[in-house]
Amino acid sequence: MNLKKTRQFFIIMVCCLITACHAFGQKFDFNFINRSFSSGSAVSIQYDEAAEDIEIGIFPWEGTVSYSPILSDSAGRFLGYFNSRNIYDSIGRIAINGDSMAVGYFLNYLFQNSPAHEGLGNGGNSFFIPITDSLYYLFYKSAELWAGAPGFAIDFMEKGKKLTSYSDGLYLTKIRLNAEHRLYILQEEKHILLVDDLFQYDNLISCKHGNGKDWWIIAPKALNSKASRILLHADGDIENLGDIEFSDNYWRVRSMNSCKMSPDGSILARFFMRPNVVFDNLLELFHFDRCEGTIERYFFDSIPLTNRFTSHGDIEFSENGRFLYIANSEVILQLDLQKSDFFSQLDTIAKWDGYFYYNFFAPIFDCLWRLPNGKILVTSMEAAPFLHYIHEPDQPGDACMFEQRAIELPADPLNESFGAFLTALPNFPPFRMAALSTPCTTSVAVNDTHLGIVLYPNPTDGHFNIEHASGLDVMTYNLQGILLHTYRIGKEEDVFSIPMEDHTPGVYVFVFRDKSGAVVSVKKGVKV
Repeated sequence: MNLKKTRQFFIIMVCCLITACHAFGQKFDFNFINRSFSSGSAVSIQYDEAAEDIEIGIFPWEGTVSYSPILSDSAGRFLGYFNSRNIYDSIGRIAINGDSMAVGYFLNYLFQNSPAHEGLGNGGNSFFIPITDSLYYLFYKSAELWAGAPGFAIDFMEKGKKLTSYSDGLYLTKIRLNAEHRLYILQEEKHILLVDDLFQYDNLISCKHGNGKDWWIIAPKALNSKASRILLHADGDIENLGDIEFSDNYWRVRSMNSCKMSPDGSILARFFMRPNVVFDNLLELFHFDRCEGTIERYFFDSIPLTNRFTSHGDIEFSENGRFLYIANSEVILQLDLQKSDFFSQLDTIAKWDGYFYYNFFAPIFDCLWRLPNGKILVTSMEAAPFLHYIHEPDQPGDACMFEQRAIELPADPLNESFGAFLTALPNFPPFRMAALSTPCTTSVAVNDTHLGIVLYPNPTDGHFNIEHASGLDVMTYNLQGILLHTYRIGKEEDVFSIPMEDHTPGVYVFVFRDKSGAVVSVKKGVKV
């Protein structure tokens, strides 16, 4: 083989290897198992990359695995799961030293007289993040109090009402895989307390750092508007970067509560119910800064209840990030976030057709999961064994192609006259979130030699004015790191205006440079 052909072969092999490694690293969310709170075989969902669809089966395990985080490796092999009580491997064995994982008075109280394999759904309160293919971090919170449990003295108040539930601490356990492919935990790496504070139950949020390698862990607090901010580095090191402002809606969010990140990580959406004040469903939207791990809320309003109201619901973004879908009992709503008046133009893309399973169970809409192929899977409430599909979520209105009862789940082996059903869908970390197109670092101070620069009005619905920046270049970026425009401010210009009318609402970064190209100041502005 001559040198030219050798070089061509080498380039082809390198390209194939890069492509394979890229695909290899994107399969941590290919598996999911779920079951009702009663003991019995679980429903297994596995994403088939070749078919670009899901395969559904029965997982032969008689324990409770409801709404629990699932552990897969980078090749998509199912490794195990956590059911709040124990960590199990792929064939139902408790991991070595993986027992007694329940943290908190309520969880331990609940499990005192229950069989060893019983657990509790914990999906919104915990998740796995891979460090390597033999080391995985499990982040989770305790469960200290629940008003529905007998004999509990409730001594915390929220908005004048008794506090329903809270978590007393954010924890980490490191799960390792040995040469025999058994999961195991070292005692010194079990129940590592990261933050000792009172947190909202559920609402544990993850997002890729702007560098595409590190992770943000955000844990909203129960008794104030703050959230703890943790930075997990790709090598496994952890930094507690202190509190950030989160939301003034910090009461205990009971039953229905969902937090989802947009695919590019620029928007965090939260859909929840506040039963201790009034039964209504609420939606919050936040701009998320992936470089700094900070949050700014820009929208808050209520979602109209349906006639067949339940305390369940969910949200999910389309793959292109343009649309937010809301499962709200009898209907699924679509918000077009590119529209300035998106909330006034809510589009109902699905309505329950009135069908009852066994003339009793209504397969109305519950949880949403965006699959690796971009389609959105929808579960049914009320123990109905059906899944619905949104086939083209990137399209507006009816073009999103909603299909009601697209899949009927297989029969329950323990009760063959009924189909198995899903109580929830997974809340995986956004494993496939890409790095921003421009490099960013966290908490790197700029040598600001132009401290007098003023950016106003901030926020704005039209344009930004800049003062005291004469002779500088100013570059405008969005939170995805995309350069939108560059201006040179004249030496004699006291006030310089940047038009923003044509840009979508969000947070924008203004970088000021001197003649040498050195950054002398950075400002943030909010377009509403």
